[in-house]
Amino acid sequence: FVEDDDVLTKPGVVRTIYDPTAGTGGMLSVAGEHLAALNPQARLTMYGQELNDESYAICKADMLMKGEGENADHIVGGAEWSTLAHDAFPAQEFDSMLANPPYGKSWKKDLESMGGKDGMRDPRFKVMHEGEELSLVTRSSDGQMLFLANMLAKGDIAAFVSNDPMTAVELAARYINDRKLPDKAIDVIDEVGAAEMLKPENKRRKVIGVKEVEAVIAKMARI
Repeated sequence: FVEDDDVLTKPGVVRTIYDPTAGTGGMLSVAGEHLAALNPQARLTMYGQELNDESYAICKADMLMKGEGENADHIVGGAEWSTLAHDAFPAQEFDSMLANPPYGKSWKKDLESMGGKDGMRDPRFKVMHEGEELSLVTRSSDGQMLFLANMLAKGDIAAFVSNDPMTAVELAARYINDRKLPDKAIDVIDEVGAAEMLKPENKRRKVIGVKEVEAVIAKMARI
C-alpha cells in the first residue's frame, strides 16, 4: 500500500486484494490488519482461490466468524478449483495481489486438462507481444512461476514469495567448491542482483527467476 496515497489517508477508500494460493487465508488476514492499522477508515475487499479442501474450509470459516461474510463469498476453492486449470476470476483485475505458491509441485495434471503445452490457449500463459505469441508455460515438474503469470494478468502490484534463494543455495552447494555455505549462496544472490542493476533501467527485469540464478552459477563455476 506504500505507493497508494488514497488508501493510506482518505476515509471510505475501498481496495481489492487477491491471493491465488489462499491457503487458510493468513496472508489476506494480515494484509487486512495491516491496512486497518495504517488507515482504520479504509476497507479491503478480499478475493482468493484454494485447491486444498481443508484449507479452503478453514479460510471461509475464519472470515465468517470474523463477520466478513462478503470476503468469505469471494473465496473459491475445493479439489476442482485449481487456480492454474480453473481460474475463478477470469478477466478480473485487482488493486493488489500476494501469493506464497507451492514449490516444486508438479502441475502435470493441470497441464493435461488445459490441452498440453501445444494445445493450451489460456491468455494468462500464452500472450501476444508485437504480433508474436509468447509462451509463459514452465516445466510440468514445478508450476510456481505460473502463479506469478496468473497474477500479472490481473494487475500491476503483486507480492510473490519465490524459492529462487533456495535455488541459489542448492546450485551453489553443488557447483561452487572454493567457499562455504552460506557465503557462496549469498555471493550468488549478490551477483544476480548486480548483473541486473548494470543493465539499462528500461531493460531490467522486475522478477529475477531461476534461469538468471543458473546463468550466474554457470559463470562463477565455469560450467
